[in-house]
Amino acid sequence: MVSIAECTFRPSTAISTVVSGDIASMSAYQGFRIFSHVVLGLMLGGIVYAAYIAVTYWTGISV
Repeated sequence: MVSIAECTFRPSTAISTVVSGDIASMSAYQGFRIFSHVVLGLMLGGIVYAAYIAVTYWTGISV
């Protein structure tokens, strides 16, 4: 059985393009994680919007 700590562990071998003196850039893992959160947020927004449309359609309530 795999624990949550093992699933969320990011190996230290992630590719990084940090140049000394520059601001640390994101690794590919961090970029993908942020992108996936943005996509999930947009999907959640779409579900909420679809639910709003469904309720207003079924009940006949409009603004």
